[in-house]
Amino acid sequence: MLESNMAGIIPISGQKRADYQFPWHDCLMPIGKEYYAIQKAVYECALVGCKTIWIVSDLQFQPLIKEIVQEWIMDPFTIDKQKDKEAYDHVRVPIYYVPIHGKDRQRRDCLAWSILYGCKTSMEVSNSLSRWLSYSRFYVSFPHGIFDVEQALRHHRARASLTDPLHNRIASSDKLFLLTSGGKDVRDGLHTSFTISKEQTSQGFKVFKELEWEKLRENQKRPARHFSLDNIFKNLYDDVSFTTQEIEEFYQINTWSEYRKMMASDLDLSKPRTIEKFERRNKRWKKMFHET
Repeated sequence: MLESNMAGIIPISGQKRADYQFPWHDCLMPIGKEYYAIQKAVYECALVGCKTIWIVSDLQFQPLIKEIVQEWIMDPFTIDKQKDKEAYDHVRVPIYYVPIHGKDRQRRDCLAWSILYGCKTSMEVSNSLSRWLSYSRFYVSFPHGIFDVEQALRHHRARASLTDPLHNRIASSDKLFLLTSGGKDVRDGLHTSFTISKEQTSQGFKVFKELEWEKLRENQKRPARHFSLDNIFKNLYDDVSFTTQEIEEFYQINTWSEYRKMMASDLDLSKPRTIEKFERRNKRWKKMFHET
């Protein structure tokens, strides 16, 4: 197993609907010109060096999300380094779509469960293929957590030399990594990105099921559907070493007022070149097939 192996997890299933309603899912809200919240989450995972990306989504939303996101994204570091084109091939990061298990729908499908389930699924699939593909940690990115991804995260990957692979500080560090806003993070219920280890994933399932059993004993009906992020992740980092990085400007766009603030802000939310280049290529393929 490579210590730098890291999978990206994007939880959508179980996301409490925003206080504004549109015919499409909230993760498809535009945050820039032809640029959607779900694309920001996917690009973020690719930027920090995730080997694969797993979107945990209900089946009803998957067709439209997949139409926008597609099945892979180029690693931004291999497409932007034009002068080093000879040293690096354009690396494709595959994107997989994971529905919540049938027995958990309408029972456990909260955002915290989607994160844990996405980690578990990616582990099981990768382990069944090869032990060299096994993931040591996971990077969780939220579509509703909007910030300047380039400014906050690009420096965490660096090129050691022309022949060495890109060094991934987040994946290879002995410490876990949490983004914070105003000193708060996912442990406080914020949709700020973070990493979680496979050991913490197991611990998270234990915390989740113990809390669920406790609430069921109080005769609460399907209590796990309403568990918040802080319910599960609040104490998950107590006994582990981790680093934090404060985000200068952060918006959690699951409310209309916060969405308006984000749109009126000076954040640079233009569509990344990596996504634009892929979309142009995809349009050419579609046009060719339609003509034939």
